[in-house]
This record gives sequence, structure tokens and C-alpha cells, in this order.
Amino acid sequence: MFQVDDHFVTPTGVGAAPLPSLNSAIQHVIDLLYWNIPLAEVPLIDKHMSLSERNRQICERYSAGETLEEIAQDFGLSHQRVHQIIRRWA
Repeated sequence: MFQVDDHFVTPTGVGAAPLPSLNSAIQHVIDLLYWNIPLAEVPLIDKHMSLSERNRQICERYSAGETLEEIAQDFGLSHQRVHQIIRRWA
């Protein structure tokens, strides 16, 4: 039998050593799997802007005459995604 507390899963019995919790074991496996893998770079424009603000800017720039490709490059999107945003928001 195992007894679960806040920090460890410990087998019941005399002299049983505590085992690490399931959460810490999973986190350890994730750390090993993703060790030394760089995180995806997110364009700076998306870090400080809500999606609705981004979409509004995309529509404004398209209305001002910029091409889908120019807008897509600036926002780190595909021109197909920019087209979808314009169709939904315009």
C-alpha cells in the first residue's frame, strides 16, 4: 500500500524510504527530454500586444495598401493567416 501526502508518495511499512512525488518525477523527465533545446523565438510585436490589437493593426495596414506578404513578414505569420484575419476582422 502507498500513502500519499503533499510532498511524497511513501510505501507504508517499517523503515520505508520516501519516493519522489509523481509531479517531480514527471518534471524531471520533461527536463531531460527538453534539455539543451532552444525555445521558439516569438516576434517582439506579439509579446506586448493582444491578439485583437494585432488583428486591428493587420487590417489597418492592409487597408493602407500593404501586401499580405509584407504584413505577414512583420508579424511572423503566413500570408494565408493574414488573409484569414482580414476576412474575419474587416
